[in-house]
Amino acid sequence: MNDSTARFSKTASGKVSKDKWLEVGLAVLSEIGANGLTIERLCAMTERSKGSFYFHFNSIEVYKIDLLSYWEGKATVETENGVVAHDDPIDQRLAMPRLAAALSNRVEVAIRAWSHHDAKAKAEIRKVDARRIAFVAGVIAQTDGVPLEIARRLATIEYAAFLGFQHLLDDASQSERQNMYESTLFLISPHLRRPGE
Repeated sequence: MNDSTARFSKTASGKVSKDKWLEVGLAVLSEIGANGLTIERLCAMTERSKGSFYFHFNSIEVYKIDLLSYWEGKATVETENGVVAHDDPIDQRLAMPRLAAALSNRVEVAIRAWSHHDAKAKAEIRKVDARRIAFVAGVIAQTDGVPLEIARRLATIEYAAFLGFQHLLDDASQSERQNMYESTLFLISPHLRRPGE
């Protein structure tokens, strides 16, 4: 039994929930890439039959669509929620590097690679990119007091740096990635100060 199989334990009734199947998919993306998303591999990792897979998903294509949506929820919606959990806009802005650094670098890179040869993954990436830029722009507009159009340009630069660091810092620790993301934030918004400064 590998580490991935151990992570995705079954419920007391022996069933694997839909979310667990999707978590396994994120692990496959992280470890192997999109080419590893096969029913056989997913069943082996969950120690369940194909019938169990088909209980939740009509086909591997349906699974992949659900997986992309699940990734958006985990990596974008939950991150946004973590930001807006702070009442103060400056605290929201300062939370972004920490939350961004907590994302799985390997999953993010794997999904972007997948999008180069899969139209549905490409559409999802474009949607997520637009959503993330718009969200960051909204926070920048509040904290920096700039018009939304300028905030959008700044957010695009900041997000482009985030994407580049995913490749350049692929072996970096979460702390190292957070430091680099914070450096970018303070270049974009130099008037802000780190907590305690």
